[in-house]
Amino acid sequence: MDTLGRMHSDPDSVPCPAFVRSQRYKAGEIPAHRHKRGQLLCASEGVITVRTDDGLWVIPPQRAVWIAPGTLHATWSSKSFRLIALWV
Repeated sequence: MDTLGRMHSDPDSVPCPAFVRSQRYKAGEIPAHRHKRGQLLCASEGVITVRTDDGLWVIPPQRAVWIAPGTLHATWSSKSFRLIALWV
């Protein structure tokens, strides 16, 4: 849910060609998953680590990583963080 209590849609089913979502997460892992869309992930608060089969990226605030469509990835952080994702 977002701060207004709305449920987030599955990013692969949103009808527009591109959209942005910002969400706060507690410390821990977002388990490995993949999407049909590509996504640009940015940590606006906190530091996140993104793991794929190709490598491991540490993303400090105001930096981003591109995840190609269909790429299996997991995200982890030792502290709470805010993630901004651009889906295309």
